[in-house]
Amino acid sequence: MIISYQRPDTIGQGIDPEAPALDLSSSATTCGATTYDVAGVEWSCTRAPHPGQDTHQAAQAVTGQPVPVVGLAWGHQYATGENTGGEADEAAPVHSVTVTVSFPARAIGVDVEKIRSAVLDLFWEGDADDVQLVASTAHDVAETRAAVAELVDLAQRGHEDFEHQAGYGDYTAADGDAAHARWYAVQQLTAELTRHIPEG
Repeated sequence: MIISYQRPDTIGQGIDPEAPALDLSSSATTCGATTYDVAGVEWSCTRAPHPGQDTHQAAQAVTGQPVPVVGLAWGHQYATGENTGGEADEAAPVHSVTVTVSFPARAIGVDVEKIRSAVLDLFWEGDADDVQLVASTAHDVAETRAAVAELVDLAQRGHEDFEHQAGYGDYTAADGDAAHARWYAVQQLTAELTRHIPEG
């Protein structure tokens, strides 16, 4: 979030010549976007809904002035002009941080997406759009190959049982064709899975 204007506390009841023109909603319907200033005070956008425009304003009542003034103006993009039209600016990444997280199998509930979200939460809202984040998982190679081999073994035994029963005429020719197609699909899937697993 980028604050483009905040009414100075030292100005009292005076008019700030640096303040942007107030764009106050003429109805009860407002944008409603909220943010916090550096002091932790919450502000709510009092402009009418403005899809595609990144500039928000919060009106502030000032004693002695007949109409409110702009108390805070902010956006979420580093705009290159007065109105970004909803298009985020693009900044090339210049810093890279590599973090390896290793944890035991008992640490359930931890996944790549949760780690990814936690990292993005560290950045300002406007910066997160330009963060390139690559997250992947790595498992024990031997355990992964053993697990795939066990699944294939189960599938093969099921296929052999089918062939045995088919020898007694328990299945039609169509059933046999479908079983062979499924077994072929298992072999293709196995090849695809093991292609990405390094040799132990």
